[in-house]
Amino acid sequence: MQSLDEDTTLFIYGSLLDQRHRETILRRRLRCLTATVQGYRRERIRYYYLRQHPNAETEGQLLLNLTPDDFRVLDRYEEVPVLYTREKLSVTAASGEAIRCWAYMPTARMLG
Repeated sequence: MQSLDEDTTLFIYGSLLDQRHRETILRRRLRCLTATVQGYRRERIRYYYLRQHPNAETEGQLLLNLTPDDFRVLDRYEEVPVLYTREKLSVTAASGEAIRCWAYMPTARMLG
């Protein structure tokens, strides 16, 4: 398997898991891999978010080969910096490969 590029990879865990929804937003199909993040639990207020929890594991997917334009579209969709920030997390692909990649994390305003 080709090594994953942390700067063009995004861990998704909420509404973007829905392929049709994602393709409507990005206007194209992307390659995805199953992945998990340790130490975070997926929760939901109005929107899904990750909260640190020492014994948790959250399954999601990795979106691969995102372009700067893709990230601009996704940042707008995720309402960065009002509701989310884009931060690097360490995740594990289904293949066992560990990677640091982007993930959308909640802001205090989103949680408040």
